[in-house]
Amino acid sequence: MGRRQWSPGDWGSRRPGMRPRVLVESSDAAEQWAMEEALRGAGYEVAVCDGPSVYGAPCPLVRQGECALAAGADVIVNGFPLGGPDNQDVIGALQERCPATPVIVEARRHEVEKFAELLEGCQVMPFSVTTAGLLSAVREVVP
Repeated sequence: MGRRQWSPGDWGSRRPGMRPRVLVESSDAAEQWAMEEALRGAGYEVAVCDGPSVYGAPCPLVRQGECALAAGADVIVNGFPLGGPDNQDVIGALQERCPATPVIVEARRHEVEKFAELLEGCQVMPFSVTTAGLLSAVREVVP
């Protein structure tokens, strides 16, 4: 299972009747693959971001205020570990730069309280999400 490199133009243009677009953010290749397969199988268009820890560079949304994948998504599923400051910056930037886009964050129970302020306005999905849980969370915000 190889990693795919997504370019800013991968979403293409938005046309009426297109499938909803889901951006999956995760640095775990197995989790990425599982989420991508589940979402594609349910009829969503999916793009994947490995995040700053994999790329070794700051997130373009955090650094420059722009990310074509985030801007073009109908919903963003963030599976980055909340304990990392870079990953916290990503969630903050998503909320600031893409306020109309729902953000679903995968979090452990103890993280929900610890990062309550950061997660305000996000939909929280329990860590070690199941396919049914992922699809349910996405369907709640995007039909």
